[in-house]
Amino acid sequence: MDIATLLGLVIGVTVVMLAIMTGSELSIFLNLPGYLIVCGCTFAATLIKFPISGVFVAFFVGIRAAFVNERESPAKSST
Repeated sequence: MDIATLLGLVIGVTVVMLAIMTGSELSIFLNLPGYLIVCGCTFAATLIKFPISGVFVAFFVGIRAAFVNERESPAKSST
């Protein structure tokens, strides 16, 4: 895992937790209908545009790129 990925995750979680702790109620940050609308419609729009096999391949490629640190030699990437 790249150090920038880890640092980004830690900073992101910390900022969200600080915002929740300084706010008055936890419920203002937890909106299940809004979450379902955003995530569900984003997934639906993605499936409308792309085939499902490509969606899942892209998802796993993205996860691998974010969390697995694979380095190429400069000579290999220039060809």
